[in-house]
Amino acid sequence: VLSALDLARALCGTYAPEEQARKVSRSLVKEIMKPRSMTLKCKPNVTLQKVLEDMSASRQNCMLVTDGGVGVSSLLGVVTPRDAMRAFVEHVPMSVEVGRWLQGVQSDWGPRAVEWDEPVQDCAAKMVEAGVHHLVVVSPSGVAGVVSSTDLAQAIGSAERAVEGCELAGKMEL
Repeated sequence: VLSALDLARALCGTYAPEEQARKVSRSLVKEIMKPRSMTLKCKPNVTLQKVLEDMSASRQNCMLVTDGGVGVSSLLGVVTPRDAMRAFVEHVPMSVEVGRWLQGVQSDWGPRAVEWDEPVQDCAAKMVEAGVHHLVVVSPSGVAGVVSSTDLAQAIGSAERAVEGCELAGKMEL
């Protein structure tokens, strides 16, 4: 099974076709991220069950846990499907407040952050290094959104289509 994180690994290495990798590497994180306004958010006193239900109902794969502010210091953590699996395996009661639970599993989300003006290729490298599928995107004004390995996969796919389109256009002129 090929995952989106595998594509991020490929982007960091020599596996991506040269032109496609060059096109994606020129992109910035802010061009492929999901903006904060489109990202699910909750307060720390919401139950883990409610967070997972909301993620499922909205077909979103992450939720920002914040104290209600917009600055970087307002972000307490990020809940993802991997966290749901971890909670299940560890028999965490679904009635636990997500903020309390995150204190034990995400003591520092700093390694899960990327600057919004960083190249996509650097973002992929951070995901691979941290072994995560989601990074919080930080701008000068605070948390700007989230970028996922799926966003990277879509960027790679878009670059591939653009590169193929150029090749087809060149062949048609012959």
